[in-house]
Amino acid sequence: MDSNEITLALLIDEMYNEYTRTLTQGAIKAAKELGVSIIIYGVGALESPLKFSGMRNSSISLINPDDLQGIIYSSASLSNFIGKEKYLKFPEKYRQIPSIHIGIENPDLVSINIDNMKAMYDLVSHMIKVHGKKNIAYINGKTGVQESDERFAGFRKALHDNGIEFDERLVYDGFFLRNRGILAIEEFLDKRNLKFDALVAANDHMAIYAMNELQNRGFNIPDDISVAGFDNLISAKSCFPPLTTVNQPVYELGYNAVKNLVLSIVTGSKIDNISMPGRLVIRESCGCLNNYEDASGIKNSEEISSSLLEEMYTTIHVMTRSIIGTFEETELFSVLDETLKNFRIKEFSIAKYIDSKNSISVFSNYSGIGSVFPSKQLVENKIESFMRPFCKILLPLYYRNEKIGFFVSDARTDTLSILEIIRDHLSGSIKGTYLVRELKKHAENLEMQVNKRTEELKEANKKLEELSYKDELTGLLNRRGFLSAAERQIRFLKRNKNILIVYIDLDDLKVINDSHGHAAGDVAIKVMAEILVKAFRETDIIARPGGDEFTILMTDCSMEDYMTICRRANQMVDEYNSSNMYKFTLSFSSGAAPSDPKNFISLEELIKEADSNLYEEKKRKKTARIKKPQNYLK
Repeated sequence: MDSNEITLALLIDEMYNEYTRTLTQGAIKAAKELGVSIIIYGVGALESPLKFSGMRNSSISLINPDDLQGIIYSSASLSNFIGKEKYLKFPEKYRQIPSIHIGIENPDLVSINIDNMKAMYDLVSHMIKVHGKKNIAYINGKTGVQESDERFAGFRKALHDNGIEFDERLVYDGFFLRNRGILAIEEFLDKRNLKFDALVAANDHMAIYAMNELQNRGFNIPDDISVAGFDNLISAKSCFPPLTTVNQPVYELGYNAVKNLVLSIVTGSKIDNISMPGRLVIRESCGCLNNYEDASGIKNSEEISSSLLEEMYTTIHVMTRSIIGTFEETELFSVLDETLKNFRIKEFSIAKYIDSKNSISVFSNYSGIGSVFPSKQLVENKIESFMRPFCKILLPLYYRNEKIGFFVSDARTDTLSILEIIRDHLSGSIKGTYLVRELKKHAENLEMQVNKRTEELKEANKKLEELSYKDELTGLLNRRGFLSAAERQIRFLKRNKNILIVYIDLDDLKVINDSHGHAAGDVAIKVMAEILVKAFRETDIIARPGGDEFTILMTDCSMEDYMTICRRANQMVDEYNSSNMYKFTLSFSSGAAPSDPKNFISLEELIKEADSNLYEEKKRKKTARIKKPQNYLK
């Protein structure tokens, strides 16, 4: 078979995970080099107990064996919550298709893995032999998951071979989840009252979060406790101190999985199992000097600079501002179309479920819409409509426990995590258009029965008005509501008093979201809103136009009054930070623009001037932070 005729499927959990994102980048690179097509399905970890993330599993039904010549399973991630034994039943339905599994072994499966046991053995032995550690705590993954069991076996063997008795009290199941690193420290220190001189975790995320918690409690790393992880993620290099870990060649796993599977399909040859070595990465968190230099046999030619990445997130931020308060699909999709152009995504389509088997095309930036088709086709004219070789990603759209549909997009190595952010916002926004549409229909029906149901009609109109003028998260006015209220206030005053527009931006919301999750980010926004309501005057009009921004209209107010109020708000922020259970630091930047009756400036010009002054303030703070780094993870 010619490689140009081959279509592979790569089944992953989600792109927010750095391990999965790196593995996918390696697979895409190999597919491009070999000239084969690949479809990446973000199906989620099977039976995930995490709130709503298990909804991703519904996209498994979109996998069409008739379209595929091979399947690559990111099995280590997919089986994370159900274990190896139960997971092995999953690929049975596709057993007629040549496949390769990453991170799991079985006599009936072809796999590519690393030697987890030896890698963990070497890491723990380093702690014992080089640093003389005797009491080593361990944050395990999940029992029954192959990678987790192998690493735990390596940990226990290293203790045994070095004459250290195993103590099960020093083991905590972390399930490979970030926040379980914090919970592990609470369990060891607060509940079990244990002392330990080293901590090893089954992945980097748990190790970093555990290390942060130890530092928050006053422990010095590595003088008091040595810490090490496993995976060698980018975050392991950037944390403080840099994390000693095991370099798992994740990029190479994805690359070689595609390469070997394609070779087998083209030649008809049998695929041999591959075991790749893990490499000890010595950094400062264990007590050694950082003498490690990254070296990989396969280079990712599409890595992007931090400045370009920052520009991408700025574009996403602009998109978020635009879709907040958008309740019409046409307007929503117009914003999406412009955003996709900025990311050079040429083909992107959205389909909504009609029933269990069929979907309707509601958006496409390269073909028509409105067609009904079997969902497994992915697009109206099947995958044959894509120009080969193609690289596509399919991500599900859902709101809480409600399935909405899915989108199919060009998959570029530099936009994988961006597509997950777009997925989040699209899901919520499309659900919002449903709600507004239903409210409008309801209002229309009530209007026909106005004589009988007057009170019900008023309530429906009230809900519709709140959706139009109020921000759902904080209860403040949204952008539309602010402009309307501000213009009414200015007309009432007849321009006879001083006016001050204030623009406030919550600092480093992305850092809070990335480090603690979007739920913590929502808490930060709501707390900031409450502080502003308390700090400013009752006569001031306060709004949240979108994202991490707030606007305030102040009348009969001087710049001195404004500075006094800002100091009061900062004092409230400091009080909150001193008792914040979420362990993030809340801070804000602000800018103001005044106008007096003699030299009245329009509301639009005042907003632009305040926004400009805000960003000048953020630049000054950023410069100061570079000179003196600030720990936003507390």
